[in-house]
Amino acid sequence: MVNGAEYLGTLARLAAVGAARRPWRVGLLAAAVALAAAAAFGSLLFQRAVAGSSARSLDRLGADAVILPARITANLTPALLTVEPSPQTIPGDTADRVDALSILARSSRQRSFQVPDSSGHLPIDLIAFETATDFTILPWISDRLDRPPGVGDVFVGGRRPERVGERIFFQGFELVVHARLGLTGVGPFERSMFIDAATFDRLAGKGVVDASGTPLPPRPLETPSGILVRLG
Repeated sequence: MVNGAEYLGTLARLAAVGAARRPWRVGLLAAAVALAAAAAFGSLLFQRAVAGSSARSLDRLGADAVILPARITANLTPALLTVEPSPQTIPGDTADRVDALSILARSSRQRSFQVPDSSGHLPIDLIAFETATDFTILPWISDRLDRPPGVGDVFVGGRRPERVGERIFFQGFELVVHARLGLTGVGPFERSMFIDAATFDRLAGKGVVDASGTPLPPRPLETPSGILVRLG
C-alpha cells in the first residue's frame, strides 16, 4: 500500500521531471494563469470604479424637490443643492410635519443668511445645515482636512478664495476651513459658506450679526429657510 504522503511525493517528482523536459510548456501555462488573473483583477477594478463613479454622480444630483415658505420664488437649479438667502422661514411645526412625511426617503433643513465680509466686499451667503442629514453639500467635497468635521469648521464653495486649513474670522470669531467643494456650475452654491448648526449656535452666542445688523438667531434649523427632500 502507498500512503497519501508517498503518493503526493511521487506526483511532485513526476511533475518536476515533466517540467524539466518541457520548460516551455510550464512557461506558457504560467503566463496563461498570470494573464487570466490580471484580466480578472482588472475587470474587478473597472467594475468597482464604474460603480463608485455612478454612486458619486447620483449623490451629486441634489434634491428631488425643495419646500419653501409661501410667496418665495426660487431659481430651480440652485434650489436643488441649497436654499437661497431669504428673510422668510418655514414655521417649526410645519417643518416637523414635512420631515415626518412617509413619502420622503430623506429630508434636510437649511437656513440662509447674508453676513458682512470683513474685507468690505459684498455680503457672504452663509448657510446653516446639519451634517447628519445633509445629502446635497457633503457629496460635493473635493478637498478636506484629514479629520472629521467639528464645531468651528466651515465648508466653502468652489469659487471662494479660502483654502483648506485656512483660518477666517467672522466679527472676531475664528473658523477653520475644513473642506472645499467642487465646481457645480451653480453660482449661489459656489460662492456660499456652509456651517453646521452647532457651529452656527456658537456664532449666535458670540453676538455675530448679519448684513442688516440683526444678531444671528440660535437654533436656526428649527425654522429653516427651506427643506431639501428626496422622494422614497
